Amino acid sequence: MIAIAVFVGSMGEYFLEHKIIEERRDDGLALMLRILEADRKNIDEIVGHCDRGIAHLDRSKMSAFRYKKNKISRDEYFRLLADDIDNRYSYRTLFLDRTAFNSMSSVGLVSLIESPELKIAISNYYEVLGRRLDDNNKLVDTEARQYYYESFLLKNTTDDPMVEIPGKLAIRFDASFYLSLPIVIEKTTSDRFITDTDNLLIRVVDYRSLLRTIRAQNEKVERLIRQHLES
Repeated sequence: MIAIAVFVGSMGEYFLEHKIIEERRDDGLALMLRILEADRKNIDEIVGHCDRGIAHLDRSKMSAFRYKKNKISRDEYFRLLADDIDNRYSYRTLFLDRTAFNSMSSVGLVSLIESPELKIAISNYYEVLGRRLDDNNKLVDTEARQYYYESFLLKNTTDDPMVEIPGKLAIRFDASFYLSLPIVIEKTTSDRFITDTDNLLIRVVDYRSLLRTIRAQNEKVERLIRQHLES
């Protein structure tokens, strides 16, 4: 009788501990759901930046091409650039919030997810696509900065978030002034301006495509988590 009581007590303790672990796992997945929703909002906002940037870069390239082909005058060319300057590519990169995934992984809760499809989907989202995203973030940052510092000279300390200077937010970017500078005229009328613009355009198109792939995987992970929590 004592042995049976000990066995029953051990089994009860085992199932209670297992239940607690399952609850912790599901709490982690519920947190992941909220984070996935926030990720989607960020993705949609950055895709919007990409859409506007792609349109602007394409217009800039075509204006430069028309100028080179003598289809428009230099004055008309710079007027087009000046009129469109506020629509320039405002490059932002996406960073996935890995809080829930890292927390669950550190205590082995991801391995306790029963659905192989859900485990694979989560791993693909945070690890496979996450690594691709990190690599592409570096490429976009590098190429966009290089373009706006060297090819289309629109970056300076007044609008660079990496540079802190007192009162800089009160200084308005003066496109007409910049476009009248000899060095800017030289850069924007060179043959390289067209190829540099096209290279950044291709990079942003590729980045937007990756963001759309990540968003689709985000929706898949969310759907599978909801199915798991509702079962």
